[in-house]
Amino acid sequence: MQDYFSQCLQDLDIPKHWEDVSYCNDACPSFENNGLMVFIDHKNPSMREVDSWARFLIKKSEDYGYGKYITETNNWQVVKAILNMEDK
Repeated sequence: MQDYFSQCLQDLDIPKHWEDVSYCNDACPSFENNGLMVFIDHKNPSMREVDSWARFLIKKSEDYGYGKYITETNNWQVVKAILNMEDK
């Protein structure tokens, strides 16, 4: 059986330049790019810590541990566009 973090990522192609900043006490894996973090929860809402939350939660990296999320979405293309904005 895969560990939970691997299950959260199995259907996604994470850009290689994103830094894996996952912490073992977090509810799900996270990645950082351009001063932003994305938390990636399970594809199946019933497997998430809170099933009513969106799968992807984005916040400023400096706000880790506090602060509001910038965006909550279930759309992976939106996440990649936001985190890669400065790469262009």
